[in-house]
Order: sequence, then structure tokens, then C-alpha cells
Amino acid sequence: MLMVLKLIEIPIYHKSDARKVIKKVGGNKAANLFDKAYSPIVKELKPLLKLSDVPAQAVGDAAYRGALNAGLSKVNAGIISTTIKESISWLF
Repeated sequence: MLMVLKLIEIPIYHKSDARKVIKKVGGNKAANLFDKAYSPIVKELKPLLKLSDVPAQAVGDAAYRGALNAGLSKVNAGIISTTIKESISWLF
């Protein structure tokens, strides 16, 4: 799970790198949605850094909440959540 904690840092501190991975995994639409919801997603991800054990599902849930808080629809929030979870699995 330590690896997941390190991967959470990528979208928080390296937005352009995270966007590249998201674009490869989910395409242009997912990357554009990530850009729109970036700040609220980061706000939801930061508390996860304090935990010692973070499953990929928790990261996806945080991204989903952040996307909803950014005003995205449930469908688009689901796209972001799924893409971020898939991105994490690609990087393992």
C-alpha cells in the first residue's frame, strides 16, 4: 500500500505528469475532465496522504467526490474515478 501513497502524490504535485497518464489510460475526454476538476480532486486526495494504508478504491472514491464538487455530472465523475483507479493499476 505504500506504493499507492506515493502514487497519490503524482496528481497532487505533478499535474502535467498525471494528466499524461490519465490521457493514455482514459483518452482526451478523461484528461480534459481531470483538468476541470483538478483542484477539488486534489483537495479530496490530500487527506489520504495521512493514512498508512490506502486501497486504490479509496483513491477512486476521493477523485469521484472531488469531481462532483467541481460540478461534473455523476457520469463524468465516474469516468475520472475509473480512469484514476486504472492509472494506479497500470503503474504497479
